[in-house]
Amino acid sequence: RAMVLSIAVGPLLALASAAPAGAGQVTEHARENRPLVLFGAHWSAPCLAEYRSLPDIVAAAHPNRVVLAWIDEPIQVPAALAGKIEALPTNEARRLATRLLGEGYGLPSAVVLGTREQACAIVRAPLRESLVRSMLDRCGSAKQEAN
Repeated sequence: RAMVLSIAVGPLLALASAAPAGAGQVTEHARENRPLVLFGAHWSAPCLAEYRSLPDIVAAAHPNRVVLAWIDEPIQVPAALAGKIEALPTNEARRLATRLLGEGYGLPSAVVLGTREQACAIVRAPLRESLVRSMLDRCGSAKQEAN
């Protein structure tokens, strides 16, 4: 199962594998290439509210990629955000949510992927711009990520 998962989300995780620059530090490039994954579902009112806030979330996450991982059915990437945001297929979104958040994960949830294909920051609530920046700052060093 793990091998299938790594193949399925390999392109998503490719940017999260930058090498450390030195003891306890990652390069600026690595900080800027950690995908922000937003887990949601159509039946969740908070997820739909977060979806309406995508332009602000994408702006706060820039230059990091934002990935929609909706677990009930595919979600459309808004045309205005084409090229700035991606959407995972539902099966991959479910597997990734279970792997990163555990069984019975709550929605909406957001994860910043770290250098070892693990979550370096998790928020189990609707995102706001300040939370996005806080998550990315949390993932700023390899030492913090190991905690």
